[in-house]
Amino acid sequence: MNRFMIIGGMACFWLFSPEALTLIGVSAGRGGYPAVSALLGWALIIAVCLSIMIVSSRLTAAGGEDSARFGGDEPLLLRVLLFAGIYGVAILASTGMLVTAGFAFNEIFFYRFPNFGFAALLLAGVVVLQQAPERVQYTIQYGATLTCAVGLLVLIVAGLMGERPVVESLQSPSGHGVLPYVTLVVVFLGFDQIALQADEGDGWPLLPVVFVGSSMVLAIWLLLSIQYVNGDRLADTSIPYLIAAREILGQAGRSIMGLIVIAGAFAASHGLFILARIYLTARYPSARTPVVRRGLPLIMGLVIGLLMVMGLAGSANLETYIRGTVLIWLSGAALAVLRGVRFLNQGNSVISVAGYVGGALMLVSVFFMASHASQPYLMGYYMGVIFVISAFCITLLEVMRKKSAS
Repeated sequence: MNRFMIIGGMACFWLFSPEALTLIGVSAGRGGYPAVSALLGWALIIAVCLSIMIVSSRLTAAGGEDSARFGGDEPLLLRVLLFAGIYGVAILASTGMLVTAGFAFNEIFFYRFPNFGFAALLLAGVVVLQQAPERVQYTIQYGATLTCAVGLLVLIVAGLMGERPVVESLQSPSGHGVLPYVTLVVVFLGFDQIALQADEGDGWPLLPVVFVGSSMVLAIWLLLSIQYVNGDRLADTSIPYLIAAREILGQAGRSIMGLIVIAGAFAASHGLFILARIYLTARYPSARTPVVRRGLPLIMGLVIGLLMVMGLAGSANLETYIRGTVLIWLSGAALAVLRGVRFLNQGNSVISVAGYVGGALMLVSVFFMASHASQPYLMGYYMGVIFVISAFCITLLEVMRKKSAS
């Protein structure tokens, strides 16, 4: 299969997701024009970290170690952090994004269709697609991600050609300090696991290029959001992308963004399901069975459906839970980058220094975002619970792996 399709579909699914678009819009409202530079700065940092992880994983594979991703001696703490982050985000963020897509379909395209019904249909589509051959999965993944990219480009072209309205307080941030700029690292969530997609074949140099190119598209969208919408409106809403799209292209822009939200929610949820499966199969050979491949998506789908029925998608706490799992995942990704730099053993080379700086900045960002959480005690409690559960799961997997090896 075309490597560009695989890399493009997997590299950009979170970048164009409703979660990322919300974060970009809110950061635009709270941070103003400096948020554009912050987004591009994070894109360059992540591109360097991504390159380091790709090179180190390929060298590890060439060295004959157990895993093509980290090697057989991956620290237990790192495995727990990544397990908690990947599966937590895959379940909780998918719940929120699919329901967001349901509301978008209900309010923009067909108001008689129940929003939760549409969310359930999208979830069913994700689970069913996971049962299909990988070629079909990646083709549809690429198509959904490409739909988001094309839709955003249409809105961007319309915005660049249109006449900007007079927006009050255009260049003055809203007094949130550096938090709007720090949180933009979340836009690049999952880069550490997406590096797995580049381990096979010769298309791996495309991945950092795709990341940076997609980030430039998002940076232009962020800039246009600032120019078309008052900062207070962007900062105080959960749908800044819809507001900006309507200001740029009217009802047509709103419809285009609705399509982007639906395609983005599907692509992000399906992409997270793929990463969840890859996490197990890359580390535990016993998980490379048809039972796991087909059963894991069913279990995850049932859990997400149950959370929808329980009303978590409409709960004010869902965003806190999502942010908690995101911070856990970013912590694991930062440690993985630092480990990759150490594995390369490049001494004081520029790439090593950049890797250490990038990993350190990610860790600092995690602590900064945690300290500025709106519900710090709830987030801390949830992160502790999910960490303990994940540690138990990883312990079981390790015991099973050692038994199968013996």
